[in-house]
Amino acid sequence: MFALRRLGALQAPITPICGKREVSTAVTAVDAEFVLVPGIWNNIDYVALAGDLDLGDQAAPTVVEIGPTAPEADPDPALRAPQNAEEVTWVYFNSGCTGFPKGARHTDVPLLTTDRAFAGNGRVGENGDDVVATAFPVAHVGAIEFLLTAVCSRPIGTEPAFVQGRRRPVSTGAVPPDPQRHGCDSRS
Repeated sequence: MFALRRLGALQAPITPICGKREVSTAVTAVDAEFVLVPGIWNNIDYVALAGDLDLGDQAAPTVVEIGPTAPEADPDPALRAPQNAEEVTWVYFNSGCTGFPKGARHTDVPLLTTDRAFAGNGRVGENGDDVVATAFPVAHVGAIEFLLTAVCSRPIGTEPAFVQGRRRPVSTGAVPPDPQRHGCDSRS
């Protein structure tokens, strides 16, 4: 996500619990050129799901399967150039449980403001052994806030899925009131 931001791509992360209707709505709303998917993960074929969207007259986006490791590439100095923090580069969708999903357009400013509040006012990372945890999928706006806080505060480790019952010492975090409903089961 951070690499795509450096490229200036408009990103619309979609949580793994979304069905065909929700994903089709999101892809259509942002006129996506590409859909990045993990391939087959946890017995779900995301390439097949992305290839079977109901997009009406809109051209189908290119489906790109990505893995957990980034491809090797020579650094491009142009990607280190400052980005326009006021440019809309994020669209986060609600679940659409009461209708079609709606997307909220974000610039970097509100996302980083929340991150700075967590890291600054909340003093996350100040003592060097804080652990920031969230059970929201990274495609959820709440999770990206915690991920940004963790990245800006100290080195972090990530896990591919939330596992209920796993015990870890946590300094701060967020868990939705109904983890299963928000995609925070073994598939997220």
